[in-house]
Amino acid sequence: MRGITRHIRTGLLVLTVCVMALSHANAAFAREAKRILVITSHNPDTKRIALITDFTLDGLAMQTHVIRHMKRHKDIELVLLDGRSNTMFEICNKLKNLNGKNTVLWLGTWRIDSSENYSLTSTDDVLRKANPQIPAFSLSPTGMGNWAIGGYTPEYTPQGKMLADMAIEYLYGKKTRGSLFHIIPSTYTFDQKMLEAFNKEDAELPQDAVVLNTATHFFSANKSIILPTLAVFAFLAIALVLAIYYLLKMKRLRDALEIQSEELKRAKDIAERANNVKTSFIANMSHELRTPLNAIVGFANLLEEDDYEEEEKKQFCHVIKENSDMLLNLISDILDISKIESGKLPISPEECDVIALSRTSILSVKHASKLEDVEYIEDFPSDERLMIYTDPIRLKQVMINLLSNASKYTKKGFIKLTIRPDYDTDYITFAVTDTGCGIPEDKAEMVFGRFVKLNQYVQGTGLGLSLCRVLTESMGGKIWLDTSYTNGTRMVFTHPLNLNKTSRGGVKMRKLKKVLKEI
Repeated sequence: MRGITRHIRTGLLVLTVCVMALSHANAAFAREAKRILVITSHNPDTKRIALITDFTLDGLAMQTHVIRHMKRHKDIELVLLDGRSNTMFEICNKLKNLNGKNTVLWLGTWRIDSSENYSLTSTDDVLRKANPQIPAFSLSPTGMGNWAIGGYTPEYTPQGKMLADMAIEYLYGKKTRGSLFHIIPSTYTFDQKMLEAFNKEDAELPQDAVVLNTATHFFSANKSIILPTLAVFAFLAIALVLAIYYLLKMKRLRDALEIQSEELKRAKDIAERANNVKTSFIANMSHELRTPLNAIVGFANLLEEDDYEEEEKKQFCHVIKENSDMLLNLISDILDISKIESGKLPISPEECDVIALSRTSILSVKHASKLEDVEYIEDFPSDERLMIYTDPIRLKQVMINLLSNASKYTKKGFIKLTIRPDYDTDYITFAVTDTGCGIPEDKAEMVFGRFVKLNQYVQGTGLGLSLCRVLTESMGGKIWLDTSYTNGTRMVFTHPLNLNKTSRGGVKMRKLKKVLKEI
């Protein structure tokens, strides 16, 4: 009697396990609608679904539920690749012959085929290679990670242990914990590599979907190594930045000290040069002032005496006048130099006739020098007038200085003043040419220095050419010695025409341009 009771209990236990297994299968695959939704959302042109199931209880349960739910989707053809009537190799041949257009594979389980041989190893790879061009979705973990694009798959738990615990509790008459029916939850699962393989990486996935085979970021994979390394590098970088900062700061301080030292040295040199210039200036001025003053005082004393004839006294008066003029010119040059040093040299440009101004300058120098064997030549344009915009006083001062220098060193020959306007460059060129002793080529620049006199026996302060350079550059021109002329001295300087600022010049320029355009 006890044996019969034990057999009955064993039978009931087996029945309970089968019912529980069916319940697990029913609960895990009762949501076929979501699985079909996964397929149609990723393959909206699906016309055929090929279901692969094996010869197991899970396979039969999957096939039963799929057939039942596919009745609601009459527009989609269901092709059964059933392991109950086919071996694995026959299934592979059918997959090869399956038309892949608008077709999707639905993977169930595959452990036992019609030959009832249990596959100890995974058959996913063999089945996948039969027709890899057809997109596959899974009802279970089968094919996930190496074949299926995704699916709505159950989250399997250690259900074997759970069934064993329930069986033991039942056999020993203990009250079972909880219900005999356990619903296995399902989740959306997708394979990133397969999504990319079928160009569906941009597809919108469910919010709670699990994505397999995602690219692992280098940082995530090596976080435990990277973080300490970054900390060390950050510390070293901060230390390096601080070291560079202090090195640069020290360099800046050193450079500042060197610059200050150079500036002090330069200031010292300037002060010493200024002191030397001042000493030289005082020495030159004392000499230059003493010479005309001595002549004025000496001949004035001679005029007071009655021992001289009227003719001689007239000559004395002439000498006094010449030295007075020389003294006046010397004081004027000193005043101009002073204004130049202070930056207050006045330049007052206005419209003037440069030809008339040049003739006046020649007459002034010719009257003052009274050289009998020297001819003064005017080499001017044929125009009666040439209007330019300049300071006539300063321009005349430059021409008189150059002509006076020429008259000092020319005893015979000619002194020529040349004027050449260049309407293309908008400049006018002046040249004072003489047949005097000339200036050596190696002293062509030196003669423009202050207090420079090549002949110490000739009257003058040595300020004339220096003043001419400053005045010429102040009016926008240049001055130089023409070393190509060897029959004496030729001083050349330029001055802007400024035709746009003169009334006659502007009209003349427009006419000239018109003529050139017609040519």
